[in-house]
Amino acid sequence: MKRTLTFLLLALATHPVVRAELSPQAIKRSHNHIDQLLGLRRNPPPPPDNPANPFALPEVPKPVTTDTAPVPVETDNLKQIVSALRINGFVELSDVPHLVINGLPYKEGDLIAVKQPGGTTYLRLKKVSVKLYILELNGKEYQSSLSGR
Repeated sequence: MKRTLTFLLLALATHPVVRAELSPQAIKRSHNHIDQLLGLRRNPPPPPDNPANPFALPEVPKPVTTDTAPVPVETDNLKQIVSALRINGFVELSDVPHLVINGLPYKEGDLIAVKQPGGTTYLRLKKVSVKLYILELNGKEYQSSLSGR
């Protein structure tokens, strides 16, 4: 039995394998299909010159410089700009008083961006305390108490 099995395995190993011959058109089609599937892997497009850094914080818009002549602001216009803000309250962070506006804390001297149809206006938080806050725009001041809100 062992001899028969060995003979059979030896005969199969030495027997030429029957192949199906492919036509040149079929080979060409298969090569084109492989190139189509692996084309981007073999020849990737060049990387962008300046890729964005996904770990960098977005840039903060620069405030309006005082080099240009300031646009005169009427008191009513300033009140309208301030009314677009949502004053949430007062908080102390690291013993520094902050005013919470639209859910974000701002300390004295910070600029607050207010989007308007004509563009973005920047208000400066001039003073903040437990009882009141003062916002400034082009030399005009808006004062309000926190207890009234």
